[in-house]
Amino acid sequence: MRLTLDRGSYYLTAGPLFHKCLEVGFQRMRKSEGIDFLWRFTTRGDHAGLKFNFEMFGLLFEFNIYDNRHWDYDKDTWCAYHDD
Repeated sequence: MRLTLDRGSYYLTAGPLFHKCLEVGFQRMRKSEGIDFLWRFTTRGDHAGLKFNFEMFGLLFEFNIYDNRHWDYDKDTWCAYHDD
């Protein structure tokens, strides 16, 4: 588990466990669009998983559960890294 603190942002990351990571964070945005909402769910692609962002008047909340592996688009599978 890792806690990252930076100017106006706080992120807690747990994992990887079976190639999965959990990330929760808060961040103060310099520019605000008022209220913004984004969610994404992918099963194939780099860092596939669930992403949920909610911003309200310059405060951003992020929640991510993602796979830490990368996707090989040519082979349509996860990249395999080997130690030679």
